[in-house]
Amino acid sequence: KMKNVKALASFIILLAAPLLATACTRDRASTCATDLECAPGLCDLVTNTCTMTAGLDAGSDAHDADGMGTDALVDGLEGDAIGGCVASANCSGVRPVCADAICVACTSDEQCAAKASTPFCDVPSGACVACKAHSDCPEATPACLSGVCGLCNAQEAPAEACAARGAGKPACSAATGLCVECNSSNECAISSKPICASNACKACDADAECVAKLGAEPGVCMKHDDGRCAGLADAVFAENVAGKCMNTPQAGTVATPFCALQSAVDAAKSGNKAVVVLRGPAAVDRASYNGSGKLAVIGKAEALISGGAGPGFHVSGGDVYLRGITIEASRPGLQVTNGAKLFVEQATVINNPGGGVLADGGTLVVVNSLVSGNGPGFLGATAWGGLLLNAAGAGTRLERVSVLDNKAPGVSCSGSVAATGVLANGNSTTEIAPTCNFAPCGAAGPMCGAQF
Repeated sequence: KMKNVKALASFIILLAAPLLATACTRDRASTCATDLECAPGLCDLVTNTCTMTAGLDAGSDAHDADGMGTDALVDGLEGDAIGGCVASANCSGVRPVCADAICVACTSDEQCAAKASTPFCDVPSGACVACKAHSDCPEATPACLSGVCGLCNAQEAPAEACAARGAGKPACSAATGLCVECNSSNECAISSKPICASNACKACDADAECVAKLGAEPGVCMKHDDGRCAGLADAVFAENVAGKCMNTPQAGTVATPFCALQSAVDAAKSGNKAVVVLRGPAAVDRASYNGSGKLAVIGKAEALISGGAGPGFHVSGGDVYLRGITIEASRPGLQVTNGAKLFVEQATVINNPGGGVLADGGTLVVVNSLVSGNGPGFLGATAWGGLLLNAAGAGTRLERVSVLDNKAPGVSCSGSVAATGVLANGNSTTEIAPTCNFAPCGAAGPMCGAQF
């Protein structure tokens, strides 16, 4: 009977031995797809190999002689629980949080906050990640791509990644993968910064930029004002072409312009329009402006004013910017009075028998313009030729102006005038009157005289 009992016991031990060995071993499969294949370790789903998180008993347990005694710690680490840990720093992957000495999935951002590189919790997977939204990422890697910050030009990056950041850089640079303000002028929506240059929106500098953005008409850059590109709704058109132009209230469009410049100026004033576009080459008669606001008169296609018995353009109120126009055969060519302001740029004031440009109690700015062959004009008994600045208003200045071959003094002044780059040659009697208190520049060049 005792022999039967011993035989039965031996048989039970033989049956239990594989189970005991399995319970105590730390041997793991060389490859894995799930944590179960690596118990009590974890499966690294990137490398598909079994791993041990820090703090686990990484060695195989030793046993007493008969295999039934208490295990001895071979590697000196306590805790044989699956996913065991001491702190969250010991945990990673889809079980990044240490709770009750066990690595578990995260359920809130607070649990991941201490992990500097992965401070957010991706609840569906339970992993701590670098980002959940594009705004979580730094400028150097602005797009959130499945929990990792990367470049916005990555294949998997959504088109709205940069716009969603809300940092004023809604476009993605295909070249750098960084978020930028713009890639083209079409992406510049602020009216005062309509042009894209070097991935940033800026004010316009030239008409050509506005033509490229909005089309040929009116094709005007308002760099003298706020840097916007003028639109069709801002403009009135004048072009003295028989059969095309009209001087009726319905005129003033591109298709049906006004024949007379004065009609266009009056329509702009009454309609609160910012720009009159004067198209040449046919000459128009003189005009004047006496408003309270601002008006730009922009010349296209060799625009020409031939004023005859009066000033080619006379400003007696408001603020007028005149660019790209030739003024001839007038008395004088240009005139500003009564405290008004006139800014002249890239203009040609030539062969006006009443003198070139007169500022008589108004503010005058002349930039990059030619004044030639004018005069003699008279203000009382004072003869003048190119420019006469009499009691000119504050802010009056001359910059890169060519004053050539006028039939009386080139520049006459009642007092000191701010001036740089004025080229004066061939003027009768005097190049620049001493009362102007500035000297002419030397040889013609980029900063001496007109260049256009």
